[in-house]
Amino acid sequence: MKNAVAIDGSEHPFRAAKYALILLENAQDAELDVISVTDYNRVEVEQLLLQNFNSLSW
Repeated sequence: MKNAVAIDGSEHPFRAAKYALILLENAQDAELDVISVTDYNRVEVEQLLLQNFNSLSW
C-alpha cells in the first residue's frame, strides 16, 4: 500500500499524516511519501519580519 501526504505547516495535514500512518501500520510493503509544500511569498515576508524583530534593541 502506498500513501502520500502533503504538509504545509498547518494542522490539517499533520492529522492526515497521522491517519495515513494508522492505515499503513499493518500493511505489508507500506510506503508513505511526505511532500513538503512551501509558500515562498509567505516565507519571504516572515523572514523580513523576523529580521526586523531581531534588529530591535530592547
